[in-house]
Amino acid sequence: GGATAFAYTQQLWIFKPSFVAYPKETFASSILAKNLAVESSQNVITFKLESVSRDVGVKELDLGWADYLAYLPTDAKFLFSVDYQVDINEGSLPDLKVSLNASGGYENNFYEAGLDAIKKAENFFVKLNKISNLPFMPDLSSITGHWVKLSGEGTSTSTDSMGIEILKEINKGLVEAKKNQIKAKETLMMFAQIADQKGLILFKNKPKIEVVGGVELVRYDIQINKMAVIPVLEKIMDDSNIEGLPGTAELLNDLSVKTYLSGEDGQKILDYLESNFEFTVWTDKAGQSVRTLEKLKIVPPASILTWENKQIVLSVESQIKNINQPIEIILPTEYKTVEDIEKIIEASPAGSALTEARLKSQSAMLKASVSSIRAEAELVYDKQTSYGKTPFVLGKCKKTVNTLFGEKTISDLLDLATNNDISQAICVSKLAQGKVASYAISVPLPDIPDSSWCVDSSGASKKITGAIKSDKCE
Repeated sequence: GGATAFAYTQQLWIFKPSFVAYPKETFASSILAKNLAVESSQNVITFKLESVSRDVGVKELDLGWADYLAYLPTDAKFLFSVDYQVDINEGSLPDLKVSLNASGGYENNFYEAGLDAIKKAENFFVKLNKISNLPFMPDLSSITGHWVKLSGEGTSTSTDSMGIEILKEINKGLVEAKKNQIKAKETLMMFAQIADQKGLILFKNKPKIEVVGGVELVRYDIQINKMAVIPVLEKIMDDSNIEGLPGTAELLNDLSVKTYLSGEDGQKILDYLESNFEFTVWTDKAGQSVRTLEKLKIVPPASILTWENKQIVLSVESQIKNINQPIEIILPTEYKTVEDIEKIIEASPAGSALTEARLKSQSAMLKASVSSIRAEAELVYDKQTSYGKTPFVLGKCKKTVNTLFGEKTISDLLDLATNNDISQAICVSKLAQGKVASYAISVPLPDIPDSSWCVDSSGASKKITGAIKSDKCE
């Protein structure tokens, strides 16, 4: 075929006519067509950012905002990887298996974290593999290494609700992706064909065979043709129908993108990328892309003394494995529930710190909710010339009809402040001169024993000892 003939004319190899290789004129669309035909695979993506010694003669970033790089630590290093398996066949929503790992830091500060997650049908599990102690967080080492079941058969109501909410968000994203899948494929192929037509892809060197991980692959060193960038954008903005890629239409059809890239700063960026951006693609003998590496050198101006001998390298490496192979996702047989993990935490040194943090968070939400009642109460007064039609005797709060506390806007805030147990609040409203002229509310503070947050009709919003005893925050 044409790809094999191209390989022969480029002298990619001798006696290896079975290898498929692509010319630059159809590279984007050929590679994409192969990728879009993948129905299942294991994917590993690694992001890496680190500061290294500056290359001799490297092109500097000559833009005004580059001066902000002076605030970055010169010894920073960050690594993030995601290893995921997913089946994108037509039909039911895919099951997923994901591993996330991150590490990084600067000077003597180094942190790392790792998390696994499994979704199969309605079952959702997570496992925290490792996490460093951060200055603002308690020690969580006691809960690492345990699979935790968040949803599915055997989980309690409280646990199930948490897991189901997470699962709903995952399924929502998968449903949206599936809905747009066909249109997105068509749109991406259109983009690739335009890129080929306008000559966006150039080869820095002739494609060649090299051994990577013990396997012979075809290597392409890609260079973006900066002279083709604007023509590609113009063609896309004129012809594209990108319903399958939500949000992309607004971006690509924003003429300021073209205007910026056509201007002085835009040309500087294109020149900079031409010198400091590397993009390599490896394909297997069938022409399937199995590995990519993108590398960008971020070179601060030498006038920034802290960076005069250093530069930042940002790289993104992607590997595709087990292409179109059956994906087997096995659910853990040994696991804990969220309640089990809470007990482990409570029994650990981290327990008291987490409890304190949780109570402070609850108190902050309580204060905000109770304080908001003042404004809502004034709206009731403006409408009725009274804080409700009938008074409320001092005592545990109730949503009594015709009282201030039976008004939906008020009772909703009380529900929020008391975790849907309005009887925790103490309420009162009093008559004066034929109308309900005053009120007060107090709700116990979770983090301060024998104290409450109080609001009243005089405008007070403050902490008090115990609960209210009248229509004043006293």
